[in-house]
Amino acid sequence: MEELNEGAEAANPFEDRYERIQEVARTVAYHELLMESLREKCLYEKVAKEDDTQVYKTWYNFMVYMQTQIAFRQELNKEASDRGFEFLDIDAEEIEKCVNNSFDIAGDYQSDNRILREDRAWQNLQQIHTHPAISINN
Repeated sequence: MEELNEGAEAANPFEDRYERIQEVARTVAYHELLMESLREKCLYEKVAKEDDTQVYKTWYNFMVYMQTQIAFRQELNKEASDRGFEFLDIDAEEIEKCVNNSFDIAGDYQSDNRILREDRAWQNLQQIHTHPAISINN
């Protein structure tokens, strides 16, 4: 094992992975990023209803899986999410139904969205005025 000289910094084993994730993030359309955030929130809600003792474990495992997909496959899309749900034995169609039904007009992505509306209300309650993402836990 290589010794560090005084003042030398240790190599970060996650640096390349982080850079790849950032690179993919720059190429993903805002619509796809929003839809992924809604899928994540629906996953959280689904697991919380079924067994709130498993919600963080399941959600965290999904997030780790997705980071791996982004870093190594360089993709962030519904197909990657569906593979993540399959990996965790979660019904992807149920998650997609939740996403579609979260819009006031189901499947109309231009209509108001319950999840986003609730998230904005929570942000206002907490006096968070700049918030770049959907809140998963409160």
